[in-house]
Amino acid sequence: FVFPFSRLTSTYNFSQPIRGKKYHYALEPKILPPDTQFDINDPLLYKTVEPISKWRHSSKNWDPVVAKIMGMMLYDGDRETVREVMRKTFAEIKFIQMAKRKRLVGAESDAVEVNPIKIVNEAVTNCSPLLVLHSVRRGGFIYKVPAPPQNETVSRHMAIRWILESARNKDKNQRIWVSLAHELINAANNEGTAIGKKKELSKQCEENRAYANYRIYYLWYRPIYYYTTLFRVVGCTGCGTFSRVSLAWRYKHHAAVAPEGSIHKIRNVGLIAHIDAGKTTTTERMLFFAGRTRVVGEVDRGDTVTDYLAEERERGISIMSAAACLTWRQHDIHLIDTPGHVDFTFEVERGLTAVDSALVIIDACKGVETQTRTVWSQANRYQLPRLIFVNKMDRPMANFDNCLRSLRQRFGGAFFPLQMPVCIGKDQFVGIVDLPSLTLKVWPTTQKQTSRCFSQTDLLKVLASKEPQKSGESAVFGVAAVVPLALKARGQLLASLAELDDAFANEYLLLDTPESLLPADVVHDCVKRVTTSSRGFPVVLGSSRRNIGIQPVLDGVVDYLPDPSQRPPPPLIASVLSRIQRSTPHEDQSLPVLLTFKILFDPQRGPLSLTRVFSGYVTPGMLIRNWTRQDLEDASSVEKIGTLLQLTGDNYEVVDCAGPGSIVALSGLQSTRTGDILGPVTPDLPDSEEDEGTDGGVDSAFVPQPVVHAALEPRSSSTFRNLEHALTCMQREDPSFKATFDKETGQWVVAGMGDLHLEVVLSRLRREYRLEVNMGPLLTSHKEMPRAGHECRGTAVSTGLIGGRQRSIFVELDVFSDGHMSASNRSRVIFEKGWNLEGQKGGGGSGNAYQSTASQHKVMTCVRQGCEVALATGGPLLRSRVLGVGVRIRRVGQLSSATSADTTVMGADLARLQVPLASQNFASFAALLRSTVMKAQSKALAGLPEWKIMEPVMAVEIQIPLDGDSGSQDASLAPFLGELARRRGEVETVEMAECDGHGGGKCCLRAFAPLAELSGFSAAVRSLSSGRAEIVLRFAHFQPVSTERQIELLRHVPSRPLAPTHSSA
Repeated sequence: FVFPFSRLTSTYNFSQPIRGKKYHYALEPKILPPDTQFDINDPLLYKTVEPISKWRHSSKNWDPVVAKIMGMMLYDGDRETVREVMRKTFAEIKFIQMAKRKRLVGAESDAVEVNPIKIVNEAVTNCSPLLVLHSVRRGGFIYKVPAPPQNETVSRHMAIRWILESARNKDKNQRIWVSLAHELINAANNEGTAIGKKKELSKQCEENRAYANYRIYYLWYRPIYYYTTLFRVVGCTGCGTFSRVSLAWRYKHHAAVAPEGSIHKIRNVGLIAHIDAGKTTTTERMLFFAGRTRVVGEVDRGDTVTDYLAEERERGISIMSAAACLTWRQHDIHLIDTPGHVDFTFEVERGLTAVDSALVIIDACKGVETQTRTVWSQANRYQLPRLIFVNKMDRPMANFDNCLRSLRQRFGGAFFPLQMPVCIGKDQFVGIVDLPSLTLKVWPTTQKQTSRCFSQTDLLKVLASKEPQKSGESAVFGVAAVVPLALKARGQLLASLAELDDAFANEYLLLDTPESLLPADVVHDCVKRVTTSSRGFPVVLGSSRRNIGIQPVLDGVVDYLPDPSQRPPPPLIASVLSRIQRSTPHEDQSLPVLLTFKILFDPQRGPLSLTRVFSGYVTPGMLIRNWTRQDLEDASSVEKIGTLLQLTGDNYEVVDCAGPGSIVALSGLQSTRTGDILGPVTPDLPDSEEDEGTDGGVDSAFVPQPVVHAALEPRSSSTFRNLEHALTCMQREDPSFKATFDKETGQWVVAGMGDLHLEVVLSRLRREYRLEVNMGPLLTSHKEMPRAGHECRGTAVSTGLIGGRQRSIFVELDVFSDGHMSASNRSRVIFEKGWNLEGQKGGGGSGNAYQSTASQHKVMTCVRQGCEVALATGGPLLRSRVLGVGVRIRRVGQLSSATSADTTVMGADLARLQVPLASQNFASFAALLRSTVMKAQSKALAGLPEWKIMEPVMAVEIQIPLDGDSGSQDASLAPFLGELARRRGEVETVEMAECDGHGGGKCCLRAFAPLAELSGFSAAVRSLSSGRAEIVLRFAHFQPVSTERQIELLRHVPSRPLAPTHSSA
């Protein structure tokens, strides 16, 4: 009899067994004592022990699990058939288990379970899943979201279904009760096909961990503690770790206030490197080994924590800097994972303003690359201590010595390795030797192996032993051969540290054999001092892909990199703190000062301001002032903090308070932009000592100039407002991205740092904001510059209605050309002494005159804004941005009603400006002042002679693999040199790299070429090298175009007025 299973999903539960005309016992079988003698082949042993008429029918014979199995096997209402199958299944289980017990002896025989009821319950329990996949629709797509089962019934139903399906898929010639009995016994022993299906589901749930945040609405209906369970997570190398993880960890509520002195247990670290060096992979391993995540994310799979944008996961690169928080050895580590592509260098710049140190990742196969030098110079700008991590040591082309040599040649500092690689076989990287502590750490190469660690005592014993090594774990990894090399490397490390630290040199010179006698704690303290003071840079190594060396990197971050109290604040923050100390000398430690280094937009919470707390404490509901924007409008400079969030990628946790050194996200700040400084709502702060002759305000940091631009327009006019909102949000997120509306063409003109930058912008507009937009071809952003050494004066008078009264404002300024081209968009505005007519009285009474320093700062900010707008479109040739000029403000005043404009321009006395106190009146006053400044500057620019068009020049670096002798190498370089010459390129250097020990070398070709000539250059290089060469392009500088090129550019420009006409307020 073969039982049909076509309706396995139909479920009927029996509350009580139903007695029929033919009902053998099935739920309470007769179990013989273990010492009973019987014949295994006796069929009477497995039949009914008592007659049917004497069988006692009561509730104690009913089992819910067996009833559930019988209900799922029910077919066409034939209950007697189901009972017959179940009875024969139990008889088969008894037969198999009794035969097994007969073959065993002693305790093993007694351990064999022969009760079918217990075996069935054990089998169903072992097969019950902890997580299941739910189908959730988000954004038009259906995602398989991992979540716990709704209740125990669902979990048990899935387990029974797997058991029955496994029994049905057995040999067709085998009776169903025989296959079902075998499957139940295997499942009770954690074996068989049903257990395999459970493991496969668990694997799918772990792979879909990236979609776990979609189940929030489902989780809110049950307590969080229900989903806290113990998981066994096994890495790719077999290193396992237990971690108790709450599946709703994204919404936990924490208090970030730590006891006094906890700032010493904070590390703020930025990860910087060339593209594809392994920053995101390293971050994922750090989060995993610290217990922050339960699954290791992979860039190839697109499930990493920090690369959460769809564009990042599709392209496999980091586009935006992301924050992550973890705990290691009772220390809070805030990581900023930055992009490595040259188009997103500004993300690196902003991320480094919020950290106290940097972790520089180097590719062991390539050493120092182009973008490595760029991010290194950015770290030098902020004087950050650095820890070097040489990644990808498991690659066949990896060479640790070459990496050290390239670091010393490119950067010229003191780089000392703290570790030595350990390899077995043919360059199989398996471990490291920690030189300060002289310990050997070996990672497993297969899942059956475990990690091993040999202490300094073990290594010295091996070195002192005169006998040959016997077979064992020490001999397998060649410890005897590693120890002499480790002692030699440790001696070189100690010698390097003695040259950098005088205190350590005294202890080093007192010992005869310091490489073996100097304690590890003394070495650690010296490395800490040298690293914190940036006198040297420690180097560690590993392989993030294979999980080797990640824990030592975290140890190095905790042991060697400084905490926030050991680092001085940035100059802008230091200036603000000094002003606070002078205004409130007794409360400067409790007043909050924050730096906003990134803006994110959350669909539910709105804009999130990612900030670094430099002083004081921040709590939800606190009022805070934007000191960068306070000079614009009083109403928008003070805002209320909504919620404090701690971010890990796109996951966040709500915190109650944030203290000094913390990196948190603030919600509810609508006017804050990237680079703004936030502080307490206090009375007006005094000027800093260096404010005389400058603007004296709080200014934002470096912002690079865009090099490419393109036209952008919506396909439908109805989406114009939505496009304007999206572009505004994206400009707040990324100040290096610019968007302006051209009224003459009716198009938006977007500008960025490169073609990839604008491609990402277009993709995000279509994907995140759901806008149908078209982008035109990429165009080069030209600038204009006059000949150096000239100066021209401009004056202007504007009249407008302010507060119901007519006001006339007079501005006199000088525009001078000195040929200085700043790398940022900031205009150089100098305020001469007495520019605000300080010695004169204000007209119309003193009540509205300069009463505070804040009023003067507001006027200076309006003047600088007017100069910035005039320089942005003030070029007389192309109406493009002006370079190489500065503005000197001579006089800004108010014209009295009795004096005419002409008389004032000719030198009549002026009155000081009256700054309105009301916000509405100040807005009209600011617009009139900006308009006057723009008129005066436009006149002055028109008087400068000999304007030239400036074009952006890119630094080109090509890594070309070389094979063979010098003659063939010259022939290999010729096509690339010819291609550069055809594109007006100028070769700077040609460097021949040493052979890497694997039969090949490389040539590094560096040149400069105009950006306008580099269209399709990457494809041409790949074609010439058959895909073997690597090319990197980055912006270098602006240079004047030739006369012929300038005439050609001007031929395509329609005639337009020199400057736009601005009406008065």
